[in-house]
Amino acid sequence: MYYFKQVIDGWESWSEVFNSTEAFRELTRAIFKKEGLNIKEDISILTPGTNAVFKADQYVIKIFVPKESGLDTEYDFIAELSVMEQIGKRGISAPRIISKGEIKDKYLFRYIIMEYIAGADAKDVLPFYDLEQKREVVKQLKATLKNLNQPADNLPIKKDLKRQTIYNSRLEGLTSGLIKDLEENVNGQSLNSCVLVHGDITGENVLVQSDGHIRLIDFADCTLAPEYYELAPIVFELFKGDKDYINEFIGHQNKEVFLNHLINGLALHDFCGNLIKDYLTRLNIPYNQVEDLKTLKQILKENIF
Repeated sequence: MYYFKQVIDGWESWSEVFNSTEAFRELTRAIFKKEGLNIKEDISILTPGTNAVFKADQYVIKIFVPKESGLDTEYDFIAELSVMEQIGKRGISAPRIISKGEIKDKYLFRYIIMEYIAGADAKDVLPFYDLEQKREVVKQLKATLKNLNQPADNLPIKKDLKRQTIYNSRLEGLTSGLIKDLEENVNGQSLNSCVLVHGDITGENVLVQSDGHIRLIDFADCTLAPEYYELAPIVFELFKGDKDYINEFIGHQNKEVFLNHLINGLALHDFCGNLIKDYLTRLNIPYNQVEDLKTLKQILKENIF
């Protein structure tokens, strides 16, 4: 008799159940019991991502995708744990780990149980801020990045950044000219000065607490990369291209230099294709008509500054 009764035989089957409380209710109860946690509240859904994430009482349980989905998340599990332990030493506010482990049920499920942090997703809050509030958000974000983006060669989170970018199905739908230019950009990067990066600072992975403080969550995409690897998710997904946020973030830095860093980070990013397509769609620009990187750079120059 299994706690998890659904069939996982590919990504589509996982995507149909990973945010279902009914599918995960018995499994989460078994995990909480295994860890000696007396949970009174039924699980509720938190913002879905790749993995199954639920809240119960004052805990968050994150259940990683089993390999039967076609995605092996053992790396993500190890990376997130090691990073969360590391950033606590750097004075960065992140959810405290309560427990971690794995349970062999119908499938092998790895999990992390963390403290629940009350707050609103930044995507639901930041668009409505006035200029002074925007400045405060940027100030906090830059302070967090200063502490986060430091050398961390001891962590088991190294990825082949160039390979993940060039052999990436998310680029499908972009023009061949743009894809070629992005690949040439990546191949021309030296990647000598790599630091710890979050890699996915979006409106879903930044919480805004009632006192206005922001906190990063979901460290599964952390890796070692140049600092500018952070820029594309911040500009396109956290700030949604808002010029006030972007100009405050740039500060006194030369805009052309910033734009080049943004493009380098975008080209290198695992989600480069999605970031480009989503951003251009919001601008009502057909992404299948952007012929090359020069054209994309001009679009960015006209819209983010």
